[in-house]
Amino acid sequence: MSAAEISKQLAMEPDHAVLKGSLRNPVRETPRRHGWSLQCRFEGEVDLDVAVASVLKRVEGLVSTIGSLSQQGVIKVSVALAIAESKEVLPMFFESGTIKTIGDLGATFDIEYFD
Repeated sequence: MSAAEISKQLAMEPDHAVLKGSLRNPVRETPRRHGWSLQCRFEGEVDLDVAVASVLKRVEGLVSTIGSLSQQGVIKVSVALAIAESKEVLPMFFESGTIKTIGDLGATFDIEYFD
């Protein structure tokens, strides 16, 4: 499903959309996947649950639609966290409601650390 079709289905625009392969040189003739994402950015450190919950709140009324599209295999849903390396230990605590919503979306959950 294209990013434009996802936007139409959800009646909302993404923070970022990309046609995978279109940024290659030479451009790939038939890109395999479209990307559609919502993002959040915070100044300074924030609890991971707060960060994930802020994005999930944006799709609050769309969870069943997204979950259905995911179950049908029309889209793949991923909740991805990119965490800057910190000198402090970040708590990996998530409210049960956050975890339930990720499951209801049919999403994978990916946490990555970077420098």
